[in-house]
Amino acid sequence: MCIRDRIRATLADNKAAKQETKDFYVRLKTPDGDVFSDPANGGGYFNLADGSPLSFTLKQSLEFDNSNQKIEFTTFSGLKYIPGFYKVEVYCDGYKIGEGTFKVK
Repeated sequence: MCIRDRIRATLADNKAAKQETKDFYVRLKTPDGDVFSDPANGGGYFNLADGSPLSFTLKQSLEFDNSNQKIEFTTFSGLKYIPGFYKVEVYCDGYKIGEGTFKVK
């Protein structure tokens, strides 16, 4: 099955965060725990706050203004979904800032 869909998140208020352009990374994990990370479709690696590399599925830069902004990632066509639960993780500044799940039947 090939699906092209959107991953949406709302960035919570964070008075400690600088208002500047920030890179946000999404990791889409399969039911088996593998991460979709295809460099030809924008995937790659980023560094966690401790310096260790972590693969990602999608990246987006956004001018963060601390106003409960919404961010949306569009998945690329060609992802082969199998039935099961998928995990979505969102990272910024080397830290996980959110996660969610969805089910493919």
